[in-house]
Amino acid sequence: MKIYQITLIILIGLFTAGKLPAQSLEKIITGTVTDTKGETLIGVSVTVKSKTSQTITDINGKYRIKAAPRDTLVFSYIGMETKRKK
Repeated sequence: MKIYQITLIILIGLFTAGKLPAQSLEKIITGTVTDTKGETLIGVSVTVKSKTSQTITDINGKYRIKAAPRDTLVFSYIGMETKRKK
């Protein structure tokens, strides 16, 4: 019985350990997009470079997107220069 319990604990540990690093790398990044005058911008496209994650800013210029710490966020808005930020 004791060997069964030890084996079960090891298997559970292996399955959960494999998932933890991938989950811990990505976090929810939040922010507010403003212009040079400090006015918030509505509808700015925010994407994670080289990934499919994307969102747009809300009525208050706020965004929320899942990204890893080393990912680059790309901000695009019609009529303005595209910016990248790590």
